[in-house]
Amino acid sequence: MIFPTYAPAPPTQLDHLADYLLLGAGLTILLFTILYGIFSRWTLTPGGKSVMVFVISLDALLALIIVGKFYGGDYPFRDVIRLFVYGYVLVASLGLLINLIVTWYHGNEQFLVKIEGRKSKTAGTTSNMDGTSRRTPNQGQARTD
Repeated sequence: MIFPTYAPAPPTQLDHLADYLLLGAGLTILLFTILYGIFSRWTLTPGGKSVMVFVISLDALLALIIVGKFYGGDYPFRDVIRLFVYGYVLVASLGLLINLIVTWYHGNEQFLVKIEGRKSKTAGTTSNMDGTSRRTPNQGQARTD
């Protein structure tokens, strides 16, 4: 074992409160996942798909923590389940990160916050943070050099 084990301290009121918060978070994210899956058009964009995969991984992680908390740390196939869930969370998180980088790289301005002074795909305009565009100097004029 990597970490030393210690005898657990008796639970306090804060431990019980934390357990209830954990259960509430698990049920809330499960409800979000169900409603997002049913009522959202998450399959239309890569970002929507990434969010769905990530919230499912969060559901699995919270379920793993809740099961371990309320049933103890020794249940059948615990090691295999932990390995699968942690790997799934890692893959889902990487998917979100890759999706964000690809979206940013390709300049899909529909999904990203505009950055002051960033060149637009439309020649001669610059995007402002408020979503408006302004003309750059010499736009539409012939070069004289």
